[in-house]
Amino acid sequence: MTTLLDHRSTTAPCASAHFPGLLPRAVRADADALSWESFSATYAPDGGTRLGSWHATSTRNDLTEYHATIATADRIWSLRETATGPLAAVTAMLHATGVCVEITGLHQQRIGAQTAMLVEVERDGRRAWGLGIDDAGDRAGVIALLHALDRTA
Repeated sequence: MTTLLDHRSTTAPCASAHFPGLLPRAVRADADALSWESFSATYAPDGGTRLGSWHATSTRNDLTEYHATIATADRIWSLRETATGPLAAVTAMLHATGVCVEITGLHQQRIGAQTAMLVEVERDGRRAWGLGIDDAGDRAGVIALLHALDRTA
């Protein structure tokens, strides 16, 4: 009789197992080394800058008007911006609040029925990636940008 022993680790799978494709090189090592919970806590931290409401309305000339409520620990802003896309709109909204941020990287994948977005930003010479996951791709990108922003603080 042959007994087969399984010596594989019984720990939770790494975060990269949650993504169907390769991740950006800058986050790949963390995704391979961290559990999903640790990866999420790192790249999508709770607290900090939060997105409340988010609405988009098509306008003329391929532009969209975006309305957002963005909150920090001590402030809540109700903002409106017309732009070609959601990330351009939220970047302009943040600039209006005194926060200058530049998008330097972007990655998107589908995870089941949801969209996962990784956005890299630069703020005051510091770069960081943030993760956003949502049913709507636009909202996932905005959430990722806000998480990245928090990681540059």
